[in-house]
Amino acid sequence: SDVYKRQLFCVWSTSRMKSLQKEIKEGSRIVIENAKLPGIDKPCKVQMQDDKKEKPHKAAHEFVLNKVFAKQSDRIKDFDNWMGNVPEFNPSLINYLQSTREKILKTEAKESDEFAQLEKEVIPAVEKLLNNAIADREPHRTKQEEIVTGATKLMKDGKLITKENLSLIHI
Repeated sequence: SDVYKRQLFCVWSTSRMKSLQKEIKEGSRIVIENAKLPGIDKPCKVQMQDDKKEKPHKAAHEFVLNKVFAKQSDRIKDFDNWMGNVPEFNPSLINYLQSTREKILKTEAKESDEFAQLEKEVIPAVEKLLNNAIADREPHRTKQEEIVTGATKLMKDGKLITKENLSLIHI
């Protein structure tokens, strides 16, 4: 029948199913495109590397420090321009310059009224966006875990064909 010709078959190995279970439990990267934040004219791209291991408040603070404040600070912009002109012949030099930049940025932020204002306005807004994204993701993560666990059980029971046991699919 024509119906069977349009079916999509996906065959997984048991090792891939275990890998999927691990990936689901470990956490996900969150990316929020075109986030409108108070006190910032342009929409921003807000990111959190791991929604299980990273704290939303810390991610929000790092975002404001590195993506908002660093772009407003003349001292940091000057340092970035200078650093961009340094030849990259020594990787340890680049690491040193990056850590120096981070120290300067943190010192500059502590002394800045602008950063204090951003902390009051923007960090709570970013944290709320991240918390909402995590809350939205959790039911999907739970559902994915159920599906993968169910499929793994069917594989172990011999009711679902595995990649290791597949010899031929003819369409």
